[in-house]
Amino acid sequence: MNFFEEHAAIVSACAKRDFEAAAQHLRRHLTQTTARLLSKPTKDRS
Repeated sequence: MNFFEEHAAIVSACAKRDFEAAAQHLRRHLTQTTARLLSKPTKDRS
């Protein structure tokens, strides 16, 4: 699933009150988000 599909799956699972599925999708979504943030170059603040 891509970023937006994963987000939609979280919302859908929550709407269905399937919290186990929501948690699983949220873990994947956060992993994707974190990977994107960590892969971006940072500016040296020194």
